[in-house]
Amino acid sequence: MVSEKTKEFVALRRKGMRMLQRGVSQAEVTRTLGVSRQTASRWAALLAEDSGSLRERKRGRPSALTDKQMRRLGVLVCRGPKANGFATYAWSVGVVVELIEREFDTPYKAANVRRILKGMGLYKQRRVKVEKSRRLEKWPMPPPFPYR
Repeated sequence: MVSEKTKEFVALRRKGMRMLQRGVSQAEVTRTLGVSRQTASRWAALLAEDSGSLRERKRGRPSALTDKQMRRLGVLVCRGPKANGFATYAWSVGVVVELIEREFDTPYKAANVRRILKGMGLYKQRRVKVEKSRRLEKWPMPPPFPYR
């Protein structure tokens, strides 16, 4: 789910922060790694605040759903839309948005629901031809949950 560019930057950041921890100057870090002065300065400030900042940290806004609610959402989605009171035979992101609002009283946008479902291994949209009409293939059972 993480892009190659992001992985490369994370590796570069770790290398730069290790250099700073060893006492290498910010100017030398910028020359060696080809990053801006601002980037090296930000890394140095992170190290000054917390020596554990080398570790990967969660980015972005925290989820409005708890881990327990995420697990429950996975169970509900695996049961299917009909079992959850929807008239459709297959899930769509819009229907899952409605499910989250109904079950957890939490509004979510479609893009965020898509991201959540992908993180759970539940988002698989493949179209198949059936008698010249198109319909969504059934979603597969998810792999073991990462939310524990």
